[in-house]
Amino acid sequence: MMNKKNILCSIDLSSATPVTVEAAVTLAKCYNAKLTILTVVEQLRMSSMQIDTEREKETYNRLTEILEKYHIDNKQIKIVTGYPKEVILNVAKELGADLIVMGSHGHYGITHHLLGSTTRIVANDADCEVYIVRY
Repeated sequence: MMNKKNILCSIDLSSATPVTVEAAVTLAKCYNAKLTILTVVEQLRMSSMQIDTEREKETYNRLTEILEKYHIDNKQIKIVTGYPKEVILNVAKELGADLIVMGSHGHYGITHHLLGSTTRIVANDADCEVYIVRY
């Protein structure tokens, strides 16, 4: 890995979040890089702006509780409603990310092959390196 200036850490508030954030924080310190934490609130098919806003607020509250442990400033948090694969790739481009850090559960099988994995798709389609934290 070459020097990194902007690291994007995408989390889904699952059990992988603490391990993924810890890895991203460690990498950001090693590279003296700017770290942005991204959570995507998945777009509901028939949701309204009010529902999306409420879901974003709930996500923000959960996220700030988790990130306090890592002394991550609120300015480093980005919550976006949309489709995870698209949002992660778009935000990485917008930020000029040199590295994306994501968690992966490491499960495989028919569901994985039929639906695909967000992490796998991002790793294949990203314009930068992707560091996958397996838990």
